[in-house]
Amino acid sequence: MRDEVLAEWIDSNVGPALHVYCHVSGGWVFGAPGWRDEILRYHLPQVLQSFRYGDRGLFEKCPELEESSVLVHFRASQPKYHRMENWGKLKGYNLQE
Repeated sequence: MRDEVLAEWIDSNVGPALHVYCHVSGGWVFGAPGWRDEILRYHLPQVLQSFRYGDRGLFEKCPELEESSVLVHFRASQPKYHRMENWGKLKGYNLQE
């Protein structure tokens, strides 16, 4: 069963971007694709805040990464749910202290 959100930094000619991968459907998963897509979208801002908080040491050393784009890849066997979206800049996902 797969219930995961993974992320990686990828550098390109326009600079680094955080690529986030969400498993919506395909393989052995619990729930219909539409339901999983809805849940992932609802919780993704909190997940991005957690990534941002967990890597706070990296952002202290490389503050320019705050301007990086967050590109979310929704992986699904149904074309309706299989897509990539730009979720803005990483600086928009800071935890309120």
